Amino acid sequence: MSEAPGWPLSKVWRLAGSPQGDLDTSAKERVLAQLGGITWKLSQMRFEKIGSLFEEEGSFQIKECLSRGHMLHERYDLETSRGPFTSEAEFWDSLISAFLKHAEVLQLSHHCFVAPVPSPENYQSSMQYKSAVSLWNDFVTVGRKIDSSENRLDYIIVGDALRDIVRRHQLPAIIPVTFPLCHADLSVNNIYVDDDYNITCIIDWAFTSSIPESMLLAAPGLPQYRDEISSELRTSFINGFIAAMPESVGKSLIQRYRESLDRTQVAWRLSRLLSLDSIADYDLFATVWHFACGPEDDVGQYLLQQRCSPQYVQLYSEIQKEDQQPSKIEKDEKDYFHDKVLRYTIAKKLTVMSEWKTQYAINDPPRLRKDIFVASPKLWKWIQQFMRDWEDIS
Repeated sequence: MSEAPGWPLSKVWRLAGSPQGDLDTSAKERVLAQLGGITWKLSQMRFEKIGSLFEEEGSFQIKECLSRGHMLHERYDLETSRGPFTSEAEFWDSLISAFLKHAEVLQLSHHCFVAPVPSPENYQSSMQYKSAVSLWNDFVTVGRKIDSSENRLDYIIVGDALRDIVRRHQLPAIIPVTFPLCHADLSVNNIYVDDDYNITCIIDWAFTSSIPESMLLAAPGLPQYRDEISSELRTSFINGFIAAMPESVGKSLIQRYRESLDRTQVAWRLSRLLSLDSIADYDLFATVWHFACGPEDDVGQYLLQQRCSPQYVQLYSEIQKEDQQPSKIEKDEKDYFHDKVLRYTIAKKLTVMSEWKTQYAINDPPRLRKDIFVASPKLWKWIQQFMRDWEDIS
C-alpha cells in the first residue's frame, strides 16, 4: 500500500468552536472549487442501480446499499430493504423505512427533536457552549426525554411526513436513468492537500456507492460529513463543478446543471436527517417541509395537529408501554441532580413550559402555549444570563 501524497486537510481546517486557528476562507474556497471539479468527474461515472460497490473476481458490481442511513447507529441489524435499488424512489423509501424503525426500536442517542443539542458555532466561547450543552443535558434528563415515547412519536410523525413529501416532490435528475458514483464519507480527514491547498488525493473509498444524482450534486459537508458549509463555500463548489465541464457541453445543459446544483442542498439536508447524522433535526425537517409545502406553511402547527390526531394518539398509547418506569426515571434524576438544585429547578420548570407529555391527546386540556416548543440557542443564552443574575443577587 503506497503512502498518500500531501497531508490531511484536518491539520488546518478545524471544527467550529476549536481553540486552534482555522483555515482562512480563501483556502477553503480553493478546496471546494477543486471538490466541485472532482464531483463533475464522478457524475459521469454511471451505474444502472443504486447500491455499494463490491469487487469480486477482478470485477466491480453494485450490490446492497451500505450507506450511512442503512448502517449507522446499529441500523445494520434492522430488517429493511437494502437494495440494490433500480430507482431513486426505492432508495428514499428504504431510507425512510430505516429511519422509522430506528425511531421505534433503537436508541436515539443525542437526538431530541424539539430540543437539538447545542452547536458550537452559535456561541461566542467554548465556555458558553459547554454551559449550553450542560443546560440541554439537564433538560433532556428530566423525564428521560430522548428515548421517551413523546420523542419517538415526533420522529415517527416526521418520517411519515417525509415519505409523503419524497413521493410527491423529487428533484429532477439531469441523467434520470443511471446513477453516479460517490465517496461515502468525505471529510477533512481523508482529503489530502499540498502546501498550496491543491488536492493531492482523497483516501478511504470503502463503501463507495452509486447514489441519486441530487445527493452527489449537493456540496459536501465539511469539516466533517454532517457539517453544512456556508453559502460562499457552496458557491465555490458550484463554480468548480461548472468550470470542470468540457467546452463541448452546450449552454443549455450547463444551465440545467447550475439550476440543479442550486437546489440540491435540500437533498443534503434530507439525507442527513434520515441518517440521523445530524444535530439540528427540527431545522433540517423544516427546510424539507418548506421546500415541498411553501415557506408560508407552518411546520410547527402541522406537528401539533399530528400529535393529537387519532392515528398518532393510538400509536402513542402503544409505544408508551416501552417507556422506563417512573420510579427508575425519578431515581436517575436524583442521582444526576444530587448537587444541582438550581439547575434541577430550571430543567423542571422548562419541562412544564414546554408542555411535554400534554400534547398527545385528542381532547387535551387548554394549554398555555399555542405554538410548538423548540429549544434554541436563544433559550439557552437567556437561561445562562438568568443564572448569572441569580448568582449576583444570592
